Amino acid sequence: MSRVKRLVSILCALVMTLALVFALTACNQEDPDVAEPIAAPEEIAQDEAQAEPAPLTELVVEDLVVGEGPEVTTGDTVIIEWAGFYIDGMLFNSSAMADQPYIFTVGEGAVIEGWDEGVIGMQVGGERSLLVPSDMAFGEEGAHPMVEPNQDLRFEITLIEIE
Repeated sequence: MSRVKRLVSILCALVMTLALVFALTACNQEDPDVAEPIAAPEEIAQDEAQAEPAPLTELVVEDLVVGEGPEVTTGDTVIIEWAGFYIDGMLFNSSAMADQPYIFTVGEGAVIEGWDEGVIGMQVGGERSLLVPSDMAFGEEGAHPMVEPNQDLRFEITLIEIE
């Protein structure tokens, strides 16, 4: 009889352990009656493709710091500090790397269109973030080796002076 009691005891312990495991598993689900669907490989690939940002369709200008004084207009010569980033945030070039600010006349086409349009309205001391679509940056040609063709970019610009 002791053998039967021992077997019953082991079976009871096993049943209690299984019940505890099921109870804990149920606590970790929002609705225990609803099973989590498993994504098919094509759904995973589609989700990863959607994680890539959509190409920009227009220039996005954001003032980080508003400066003081007169605003930049077409025809003004400006002195700026700048940093260029890929959309993922990696720096690809800057005026600090060249160890000098950059000077250009707004609207003459000496710089990318995103800069010509993006600095209009800035005031000295102002800082701006420009999200520049590829067609307002380096377009289909890119800027080898740093910027690939059709690549959207982000620039941070500080206006040092209007000449």
